[in-house]
Amino acid sequence: MNVLLLSSAGLTRDDVTSVEVTTAGRVAALVTGQTNAHALHADQYYTALKQKPDLVVLAKMWEVAPKWWYSAFVASDDAVKKNPELYIDFMTAVLKAQRWMYDSKNKAQVVAISVKSNPGIDADAFGKAYDDLAKGGIWTVNDGCPKDFVQYTIDKKVELKTAGVTKDLKYEQICDLSIVNEAIKRLGGPLTGDPRWY
Repeated sequence: MNVLLLSSAGLTRDDVTSVEVTTAGRVAALVTGQTNAHALHADQYYTALKQKPDLVVLAKMWEVAPKWWYSAFVASDDAVKKNPELYIDFMTAVLKAQRWMYDSKNKAQVVAISVKSNPGIDADAFGKAYDDLAKGGIWTVNDGCPKDFVQYTIDKKVELKTAGVTKDLKYEQICDLSIVNEAIKRLGGPLTGDPRWY
């Protein structure tokens, strides 16, 4: 993500000094001056902002790369073949939860669950992060694997010379929609009507 952000500003890895920190250590590194810029999760940004009020958002990644394929749930072919029902149930629960999260009347519950699950980040930070992420359309409510997003991400990773990603990598090698399509069917079909929903 850092290289993607740099490239959007016409910069390369050689234009910056990278400092390795853990995901959990990002806020402390930024607040203490170990780093002077960092890609943060939205909740981390709002947590850091309380400690260092002069921080500013340089970019929101979903605006820099709106067709970036951000996440996926993965399992081996063998595991899925052994117990497909387990994976269908899992994806049904995930999609049901993510659809539920988009309903603003559930925001307080989403924030409470987030606080309970993430010690060190308070409700205010999660509330602001919720607003940003909901507006940005970050949570998948359908198959989460749009072909144009996956192809864009492959192409961009090849362009950025990401290790292990080759230009001949194809959508079909990455996405098997059989499990998630069954989950969507169990939830009454895909959600439509909002450009955030994929």
